[in-house]
Amino acid sequence: TLAQTYVPKMFNTPVDSGFSITRELTTLDGQPVKDLQAGDRYKVKLKVKTTAARHFVVLEDFIAAGLEIANTSLATESQEQAADLNASNAGNGFFRAERYDDRLAVFADYLPAGEYEYTYIVSAVAQGKYGYPAAWVSQMYEPSVFGRTNSTKLVIK
Repeated sequence: TLAQTYVPKMFNTPVDSGFSITRELTTLDGQPVKDLQAGDRYKVKLKVKTTAARHFVVLEDFIAAGLEIANTSLATESQEQAADLNASNAGNGFFRAERYDDRLAVFADYLPAGEYEYTYIVSAVAQGKYGYPAAWVSQMYEPSVFGRTNSTKLVIK
């Protein structure tokens, strides 16, 4: 028996299979951006919508190679930015975030039907043209209930 599993290079269309999700990249003061500047910081805002109550939800945002997730819990980071993020993420249903080199994973034990936002900060660290992988939200123990953004391209100048 031979089996092959693959992931396409790009997901050209978003998917809503129980969740809908959007991702917005802005300046720190909320202005939309198209091209990023190396050395600058940006906010990533993930918006999740569900029409039914969901248990054990994971939200994963895979970042482009030229970006790095800022860990605002460190003492060397801006306390103003940390306070702003804590205020915007307070009471959004997600209780734990895990930062990796390639993605951010955020977890919720229970999400009632409704709309939710999660915001975090990234730094543009390397110039270039990058693929920006899709963000996913799903129920951990029912992976057929999920949502996905489309993949895009990202330019850092």
